[in-house]
Amino acid sequence: MTETTLDLREVPENERSERLTAAFEALPSGGLLFFTTAEDPRRVLRQLITNLWGRFDWAPLKEGDSQWLSQIVKRERPGPTGLEDMLIVEHRRCDDLFAEAEAAAQEGDQERTELLFGRLEMGMERHFTIEEEGFFQEVDQRMGLMGGGPVAVMRDEHQQMRGMLRRMAGALAESNLEDFLAASDTMIYLMEQHNMKEEEMLYPMAEEVLGAEMDELLQRLYLF
Repeated sequence: MTETTLDLREVPENERSERLTAAFEALPSGGLLFFTTAEDPRRVLRQLITNLWGRFDWAPLKEGDSQWLSQIVKRERPGPTGLEDMLIVEHRRCDDLFAEAEAAAQEGDQERTELLFGRLEMGMERHFTIEEEGFFQEVDQRMGLMGGGPVAVMRDEHQQMRGMLRRMAGALAESNLEDFLAASDTMIYLMEQHNMKEEEMLYPMAEEVLGAEMDELLQRLYLF
């Protein structure tokens, strides 16, 4: 995969969207762009979403301290955005980060484990927030679930996974890679079961209920 970097921290605000768009357009299909901003990147991303919606996937990697790091992947198959293009893509991205962090821990590489786990933790919390504060509410309202049903189960499982992420973070803070790996065994089981339920049951139900309104909803959720 082709990788490119772009530092927007010293670029005037009125030029950032243009610079980001140009860097994105220069990417080959499937290419990866890492870009850094001095503040929350969502402001500069809004213009990209307006002009290039359906052509890329974005994820935050690091935030705060005047250095916000994000990644953009240029889709190999541009097109309309549905749940598969957004939420399932995030499932796979977190799966990959988890596998890389686990491999680093098995090799005894504390520094790399911390880097990858930090990205995993941020990615999963963003995913949870997108679902809990946006997607689940829409599904709950349209289906008249009144806070129950599959949405309630998914919320409970999010809390279980947050608990395991805290345990893994605590193990890393104590430089205890053995405990980190022990917790990861439970975490991967929770992730696999949770993702399967969403992808095979909840997401298809939501696609049917939300219909043509799905694209507009996902544009709103994208910047969570």
